[in-house]
Amino acid sequence: MKHLRIHTLFAILALCAMVSAQDPSPTPESEKQVQTVSYLKSRIAMRIADPGLKRGRVGVKIVSARDGSTIYERNAEDYFIPASNMKSFTVAAAIENLSPSFRFKTSIYSQSGPDSNGAILGDLIVYGRGDPSFSEA
Repeated sequence: MKHLRIHTLFAILALCAMVSAQDPSPTPESEKQVQTVSYLKSRIAMRIADPGLKRGRVGVKIVSARDGSTIYERNAEDYFIPASNMKSFTVAAAIENLSPSFRFKTSIYSQSGPDSNGAILGDLIVYGRGDPSFSEA
């Protein structure tokens, strides 16, 4: 009888160990998303609070690719001068979409031609089309 109790106790302990070793019950998808968004927001806040950014301005807007809803935003409506990362995206898009022989065109217009001294009197209109270097050819 004593043997039976020990075996029963051992079986119960083994069962408890197996149950506790199982993965926790699956988290519903919406709860996972809330945890992920919450984690993302806390990481962004931590990065923005970095002392290295104290003198800078930061704007962030993250939009769901699934439904277009705003997941996170901070200073999203502020205007910023594009930084180097924006220039990198622009260059990548230009390389992808423009041929190696592509040249930007900049036109200059005036109401009249140059006078005898080579000066143009009146308005001078420069019509640029995105040339980042804008220099003499």
